[in-house]
Amino acid sequence: MKKLTTILLVFNSFVASAQIQITDSLFESFIKKEIANINFKLYYAAIEGKVTAYTNDSFKTIYSINELKEQGSYTFVAQVTDRYGDAKDTMYVVPFDPAKNFVGLRLTYEQDLDLNTQSIRHRVKGIGPLYMNMMGKVHVGTSHMFLIKTTDVNNILNQNELNILQAFTAQNSQFGDFRTLSERYYKDGDSSDLGHENAFRALTLKQQEIVDWIDYSIKTPLLSAYNTSLFSVVLSHIANKQDTFLKPVNTLFKDIALSEPYINPKSELKSEIYEEKNDEYGDTRYVGYVIPYGFGAKYDYTISKDGDDFILDFTIPFVPMTQPDAHIFLSFNAVKSLFPEQDGIVWEVFLKDLFRE
Repeated sequence: MKKLTTILLVFNSFVASAQIQITDSLFESFIKKEIANINFKLYYAAIEGKVTAYTNDSFKTIYSINELKEQGSYTFVAQVTDRYGDAKDTMYVVPFDPAKNFVGLRLTYEQDLDLNTQSIRHRVKGIGPLYMNMMGKVHVGTSHMFLIKTTDVNNILNQNELNILQAFTAQNSQFGDFRTLSERYYKDGDSSDLGHENAFRALTLKQQEIVDWIDYSIKTPLLSAYNTSLFSVVLSHIANKQDTFLKPVNTLFKDIALSEPYINPKSELKSEIYEEKNDEYGDTRYVGYVIPYGFGAKYDYTISKDGDDFILDFTIPFVPMTQPDAHIFLSFNAVKSLFPEQDGIVWEVFLKDLFRE
């Protein structure tokens, strides 16, 4: 019995020490790392001539390999002193470093119109790494270094990398950000100006298509907040009994061992607030109010690894604040079926990367 107790103590100590706090910034770092890896592969495939690198999304003008090697490098002038003490201007060339200097990913889209079904579908047609343009030592905005047709990407990335890229793209599509640039950045502009821009684009571009792009140097914070919020929404659905497939008693627990379930979390985490009131005789009475817990907020949570599963520990703030916070534990494997396919892929990759030895 003593030996078993020792093993359990060691196990509990290991679980506690292996807990990782999940934040938007942590998820953003993960997305940036995955995109940086994709950019690195795209860059060297283009440099080595394995794929055709285009200058823009018309896919007409091609970069030569020498031109690609010069892309991203910049020059600046600085004053130095010669051996006589005289100042003179010297030009320095800073070469591009693909391992450090990419800042995001750009996807270009085209629009398919089907009048028979009255549907519109946006399809990714180009992909390219983003880098920061430099004028001297001044940042002057981001630009894609080149674009590759999406049909060529299958020859560059392995299946896991393709899966995560497709999952990011699918997540992004939920935000519906296919507006023109003026619509995106100047929402309160003159509607006639926006209409004129749309008309110009529709008549100028071939096949009446509206071409736009998604810049992942801008989108990663939004996607990060989206991903970290997913589990708070799942917790809310289960606790509020909005999901008939998963019940609280089978999924939400009071302990990390997942042995003591919540039967009715809204009631069990209720708040009791008392206030003084005078009755009709002028005597002071204490009146109590019971407030069921509502759920629906974005919660702080940590994750620990348990074999092939991951245990989430949600911090539930009590009201009034004088009481200690409560906790709800759930298993990733138990709830991942609630996720859309693309969200499941992203979280599977994220968790494996997070706990990689």
